[in-house]
Amino acid sequence: MDIIIRPAELSDVPFMRRLLEGYLDFTVSTLRRYSKDEIEEARNRFCNELEHRLRKKTFISFVAENNGIPLGFCLLEHIKERITGQWEIHINNIAVEQHAMGKMVSNRIVDRIHDYAKEHGIPVITGDIAVSNRRSMMFAIRYFKYKPEKVVLLKFL
Repeated sequence: MDIIIRPAELSDVPFMRRLLEGYLDFTVSTLRRYSKDEIEEARNRFCNELEHRLRKKTFISFVAENNGIPLGFCLLEHIKERITGQWEIHINNIAVEQHAMGKMVSNRIVDRIHDYAKEHGIPVITGDIAVSNRRSMMFAIRYFKYKPEKVVLLKFL
């Protein structure tokens, strides 16, 4: 498979939106007591913001494609670390078509994220992964040597 990684274009938004609609469930903690309606509302709100944020460049995005067919994408943000004020790249989402999983698409996307951070002189990349999304967590730790930085605790009263 000949995968290229290119900057996203506004014409990619329908593809991205479709994948996000299926993937948002992976980003929601199974410990939260969200109703299906609340999850659906959050998904719609995020997808509706997507084009606006890409246009304003508050999201940076890359698309993986093979022969002009999109296979996956990432959404990144420049954020400031709260203590030092140093810029970091935050991975908001990585999503890949089901049929392209296991074909190194995510690896190529993550390599591009690393290159992007280096090109911009940004030494730290962060991302949030729900503990219940074990597959993504193991992928990031095992293949890309990310380290868990903190754990958010939750208790309902």
